Amino acid sequence: MSDEKSALYFDQHAKLYDESRPDYPNEIYDIIAKTVSENYRENWLEIGAGNGAASGQILAKLKPLNLTLLEPGENFIKVLREKFSKSNNIKFIQDTFEDFATDEKFDAILAATAWHWPDAKMKYPHAAKLLKTDGWLIIFRNYYDLADENLNKKIDQLFAKYEGEISTETVHEKQLKKISVAHDEVRGSGIFEIIREKTIEWTKTISAENLINLYKTFQDSAKFGEQFFREMRDLIDSNEVEERVMTDLVIARRKK
Repeated sequence: MSDEKSALYFDQHAKLYDESRPDYPNEIYDIIAKTVSENYRENWLEIGAGNGAASGQILAKLKPLNLTLLEPGENFIKVLREKFSKSNNIKFIQDTFEDFATDEKFDAILAATAWHWPDAKMKYPHAAKLLKTDGWLIIFRNYYDLADENLNKKIDQLFAKYEGEISTETVHEKQLKKISVAHDEVRGSGIFEIIREKTIEWTKTISAENLINLYKTFQDSAKFGEQFFREMRDLIDSNEVEERVMTDLVIARRKK
């Protein structure tokens, strides 16, 4: 979002993103439902709604009376409008979070694999401005690697080849560090208090082709081009792999 090139990249690959990115586990929505009472379900805002992977579950499981989907990408907006054409309680707005302005006040702001894009210095004050006095900030994100540590290591080595440097950390260790930094950022805002935090680790069997497509939705690998993905495919000696996903959740509340 704050990185316009990143937003544009994702939007240009909206269909691939829609087909290859996994949904979020049901437990995430169960925790949100138990933490955020029904008194705060009138008016919700989801930023960076993307392909609507979370939006449908938010509607079905959390049942906000009104949901605004904020998305900067033109192609993603089309995907969202098509997916939710029969929902009469959804508003679609094509805009960045930074530029979004309204007199409305929201009970909750949700970001599903989107909160890392806006600038850290502005996003917390801006979220507080959009929320009711004691409104909620709900952040969740998927982090990926593979259950097969040997294959993980091979892919790490492939990245090192293209990046020109060798990391002493595994992908899993890097992801855990990102999660810790993300939580510290919320605490350090001084504006929000973390009420609940949870990281869920789960696996999903996917095709080798789906794994390649997943990596094509990541800018840090997509920038290397098709030769990188051909070499990655050569590393995978089966038609299916076990994808390991860590879904991280932070539920915070605006301080009065």
